[in-house]
Amino acid sequence: MAAGVRPAVGVRAGGRAMRKEFRVVSILLRSRTFVAALVSVGVVGAGHAAQEPADKAPTLSPEWVKSFQWRSIGPANMGGRMTDMAVYPKDPMTFWVATASAGLIKTVNGGQTFEHQFEHEGTASVGAVAVAATDPNIVWVGTGEANPRNSVTWGDGVYKSTDGGKTWTHMGLRETFQVSRVIIHPTNHDVVYVGAMGRCWGTNEERGLFKTSDGGKTWSKILYVDDKTGVIDAAMHPTEPDTLLVATWERQRDGFDTNDPAKKWGPGSGLHKTSDGGQTFKRLTGGLPDTNLGRIGLSFYLKDPTHVYAIMESDRAGMSSANAPYLGVTGENADAGAKITRVVEGGPAGAGGLKVNEIVVAVDGSPIVTYQALLDSIRDKAPGDKVTLQVAREGKPVDVEITLAARPGNANDRPFGTRLGGQNPNIHDQQGADGWRTGGLYKSTDTGESWTRINSIAPRPMYFSKVRVDPTDENHIYVLGVSLHGSTDNGKKFTEEVGAGTHADHHTMWINPADGRHMLLGNDGGLYLTHDRGKTWEHLNSMALGQFYHVAVDSRPVTYNAYGGLQDNGSWGGPTRTRRGSIINSDWFRIGSGDGFVCAVDPDDSDQLYYESQNGATAWRNVRTGRGGSLRPPAERGLRFRFNWKTPFVLSHHNPGIYYNAGNYVFRTLTAGKEIKRISPEITRTERGSATALAESSLDADVLYVGTDDGALWMTRDGGKEWVDLFKVTPEAPADSPEPRRPTIAARNGGDGPPAAGGGGRGGGFIARLDANGDGKIERSEVPERMAAFFDQADGNGDGVIDAAEMEALASRIPGGREGRGGRTAAAGEEAVESQGGEEASEPQAQPPAQPERREAPAPPADPFTGTWRVEPVGELPGGGGTGFDIELALGSDGKLTGRMAGRGEGATLAGGTFDKDTGEFKFEYDGPLGPMIIEGKVEGDRMTGRSAGKEATFSFSFAGRRQDGERARRSRERSEPRVAGKPIAELVADPLWVSSLEASRAERGRVYLTLDGHRSDDDRPHVFASEDYGRTWRSITANLPGNGSAKAIREDLRNADILYLGTEFAAFVSINRGQDWTRLNNNLPTVAVHDFAQHPTTGEIVAGTHGRSLWVLDITALRQMTPTTIAAPAHLYKPNDVTVLRGDLSRGSVGMLGFRGQNPSGTPQIFYSLGAAAGEVALKVTTLDGRVVDEPASPPKSAGLHRIALERRGGPGGGRGPTGGGPQGAAQAPTGAQ
Repeated sequence: MAAGVRPAVGVRAGGRAMRKEFRVVSILLRSRTFVAALVSVGVVGAGHAAQEPADKAPTLSPEWVKSFQWRSIGPANMGGRMTDMAVYPKDPMTFWVATASAGLIKTVNGGQTFEHQFEHEGTASVGAVAVAATDPNIVWVGTGEANPRNSVTWGDGVYKSTDGGKTWTHMGLRETFQVSRVIIHPTNHDVVYVGAMGRCWGTNEERGLFKTSDGGKTWSKILYVDDKTGVIDAAMHPTEPDTLLVATWERQRDGFDTNDPAKKWGPGSGLHKTSDGGQTFKRLTGGLPDTNLGRIGLSFYLKDPTHVYAIMESDRAGMSSANAPYLGVTGENADAGAKITRVVEGGPAGAGGLKVNEIVVAVDGSPIVTYQALLDSIRDKAPGDKVTLQVAREGKPVDVEITLAARPGNANDRPFGTRLGGQNPNIHDQQGADGWRTGGLYKSTDTGESWTRINSIAPRPMYFSKVRVDPTDENHIYVLGVSLHGSTDNGKKFTEEVGAGTHADHHTMWINPADGRHMLLGNDGGLYLTHDRGKTWEHLNSMALGQFYHVAVDSRPVTYNAYGGLQDNGSWGGPTRTRRGSIINSDWFRIGSGDGFVCAVDPDDSDQLYYESQNGATAWRNVRTGRGGSLRPPAERGLRFRFNWKTPFVLSHHNPGIYYNAGNYVFRTLTAGKEIKRISPEITRTERGSATALAESSLDADVLYVGTDDGALWMTRDGGKEWVDLFKVTPEAPADSPEPRRPTIAARNGGDGPPAAGGGGRGGGFIARLDANGDGKIERSEVPERMAAFFDQADGNGDGVIDAAEMEALASRIPGGREGRGGRTAAAGEEAVESQGGEEASEPQAQPPAQPERREAPAPPADPFTGTWRVEPVGELPGGGGTGFDIELALGSDGKLTGRMAGRGEGATLAGGTFDKDTGEFKFEYDGPLGPMIIEGKVEGDRMTGRSAGKEATFSFSFAGRRQDGERARRSRERSEPRVAGKPIAELVADPLWVSSLEASRAERGRVYLTLDGHRSDDDRPHVFASEDYGRTWRSITANLPGNGSAKAIREDLRNADILYLGTEFAAFVSINRGQDWTRLNNNLPTVAVHDFAQHPTTGEIVAGTHGRSLWVLDITALRQMTPTTIAAPAHLYKPNDVTVLRGDLSRGSVGMLGFRGQNPSGTPQIFYSLGAAAGEVALKVTTLDGRVVDEPASPPKSAGLHRIALERRGGPGGGRGPTGGGPQGAAQAPTGAQ
């Protein structure tokens, strides 16, 4: 039953009553589900006139934003990067885990459940955490992860909690940037040591080892090397707390996302010792490498603290002795001996006659039982020495004499190095007499005074360099790396068996001092627990800590999916709501591996996914069919392609079969990835540069923007034929430049002249492109899989081929199908638009209400629909843009909407029209080329977008266009409105900065937004710009953004072009006036890096991709309606979103009390209203048209600001179980257009 309701809001301000009654046009009530959609708001009763807007648009108050509630949807499957942990020694069930970008998590039951802590401080990155041994309420964190990987973030000093982590106080050291270690004195918790690395991309003084003796009121810097060197680790003697070993490290990253820092070892790196609480230090050198050192990690042995272990990198890592002997073989263990698997051509073994697959059983008479024993047998030899190998050859013993040689290669070769840096384990006996200089694992038995290397192991030192010794048995030693390495013989040999079944990249580990079998392990995949020394591990993945780089959504109407790529956890997809009470880990599914980044979904086929892993490894997959493939551009002779760690790619707004990506060139495919070609010149400034941002205009398929990590910025307006370097342009476009005509996709690829039969317009365009071999007919093999049903219906005689006659018949039935590429001739009275070249006129920026006098544009029609709309089909078919057709609409005096579609000489009557005058949405049926069709769309001002689809066939297409008289009105406004002063980007940006995002406006052709991320250039500020003239000139819209927190992504709202969303290093922001000012949009969204946003086209929701707290969803329906006028009004009622209640699924088992539970939407209608000032009384009543009260909230808030009221939802069966209770099978929804 559909009925109207009237909520009444009474406002009393300044002692005088003002009564406003707002009319709600429709609400849908059903017997077993209650859902509501407020359709229009208007003044019904008399009252005082609304106050005029102020001269300056007011800022959206942070207090108003508190009414918006984000919901966390996960995923938690993969965890996220851990950096440190602190276990309360008197109760190991209580511990804290520090994360790289998600704050702190705490458990009091040994990991059964966790709570988030440190959620709303100045940063989300925690490098170190410590709990006082005397009081579990005293907890310290040092902010800023100390691992200098390419995606690392930074902190703002140290914090202290005195209530177990519930609340925090900032305790200084704000410029330490990245903190590696916090140590609390075991008996006096006012004494605290902090190891700080300092700035990662630059130099600063606030680094080294700091100490406080008064609980953080004052600090002393007790160890300092220089402004390039910080403290990477520190360890306190277990029984002598004034004795500490401290590791310093000289490191710095550059402006590119390479694996290693630009500097990862230097003279500042070293090992230091104090025995008097930091009053004095001495540098330890005995037995340690005498070269430049890299990262160092430390661990005392609890049972005997004179035993200390240090793992370290040297600048000679992976090298061999200058005089090391060389045999020239590769082998493996045999049943009895060493089996030779490779003999180096020209090497000593080959010259001596040793052959592949022979088994060496003795060397110089000494038995050989393993391949390692073979290598050990020559360790003490020198080049030129002779050895006799006894081998089993064809079942008989044979002696082979070999003369050893010097290891080939130059002095900088690293034969024992690993792909990611450092060196391999267990090869220390092969590195010769001076192998100790190459780094590895060292042991001291005199509290650090002297050292002996016990193993060569040093996996990817810049990212790990962590060693842990079992407090109960020092034979058990663990080295953290990409794999977890374990030794059971005090470091003589390491294996990777102990970490089997865990995620890669291990950063922190705790071993129970009372029971070495009980361990906690933190890595890039979260937190693991074992009670059997690593034979089995339990993954504690109940917290959503995913580090997303990007987010995308599909176009399913209600239960849509979100997709994104994560750091070291591939690409995943999952639902934003479910039919159960919550979203759980098993709802999510992996679509790609490696490090995941950009994802995209075909808007016309939600099962068609695009994704990538690092350095340009882009691919596609159809989750319905299981088919997939690579999308990486093929190599070209004479060219070197470079792709970024996070390579940008997009699907065309105008045809999702067209795909762009960018490296040091821009690439495009018109055939769903089959042929990927360069369409740009080299776009980078340097030989290391690559693209980092790419955008296509949704209003003009020929307009593309691309930016790079080395600060280049380019634009094309002709589909890639000519590119403009925006750092070299000047503001020279005349104000009245006509718009250039957009060439069709076919024309851009060499087509010209009149089309053949079936070769023009929408219909002919896609038919011609399907004819891949050009034989004038289409075979089934030439048709994409998703168009199989279309093929069957177009193949009238069922012979498996669409012949010329069938193509002609099909073209005649598609609007515009017989038009030529040149488009239709301008009718009398219309402006003929010719391509003149040059740049378009500057678009004006939205200004505060007070504006200079301007000429009025022609008045808009009395209703949003009436008029002739020139639209161009776009969408899933591979035929390009075509030439379009007209949609003629008329809203009659009887309240009925009628229409007609018309191409050249063709037409179709639109029947059964439904519409919503307030939202601009409409829907019709018509007789199309393949039977009954549905057309639905939306008008916004002078712009129309929509989609047409067959009721039964898979044939469908989208379209977009403008009102014909609206285009002239727009040009008139352009000529009359004042320009906004702008400057070329080269005048606004002193140094080249990383281009983090580009966003082409959906509302104005020349408008584009730009964010620059300067943190890799040691500039932490946000940089946000807008252009109204295709990037020729820019103005900063950084406005009131905080000075710390680089800008990651900017997105324009799909419905309200004045609203912008901005993701930064520490928060999400929104602007309701196109960047004149910004408001933090976090509220219950924690402090976290927001790397991207995705807006769903129909649900009124936005999804934030956070780098640390997975995905969050916000209903922005009310936010989209906010303007300076509504905010300044005495009272305003905002139209709520549609509410859909889903009946619960059949039970699939329980996740118990411990699993992650993402939040579904509430299922309860939410009413938002705002008051410009405090009111004497506020009444809100929801009734049917016949006066029956549906809801009357008691005592609605009457303070100034934005308020949210949850209406009572009355359901039948289901018992009102929150978001999943009640409702019939399937979904019940209040359509906004219902009358």
